[in-house]
Amino acid sequence: GISGQGAESKQKFAEELGLDFSILADEGDAVRKEFKVPKAAFGFLPGRVTYVLDKDGVCTSVYDNLGDAASHIDAAKDALAEMQPAKKSGGFSFKLPF
Repeated sequence: GISGQGAESKQKFAEELGLDFSILADEGDAVRKEFKVPKAAFGFLPGRVTYVLDKDGVCTSVYDNLGDAASHIDAAKDALAEMQPAKKSGGFSFKLPF
């Protein structure tokens, strides 16, 4: 996961929830801009988008729903359940589906 909040905030959040994966801090919004995550509420709120990548770095799912944060969990789980095991490749490449 990645968020625009600071690294300390992300560490505390992960500890509170007992998460076993990394949450990255994107304090300058560089990643958000690179992924073209839209802002909400006329630009006052950051958007909320979940991207699911396979082992080859190919984006297989994009889920955009600012109003229901919990729904992102189900969307990500569904996308992961639909994935086929990734084939070995010679290198890492990243492609968005749009």
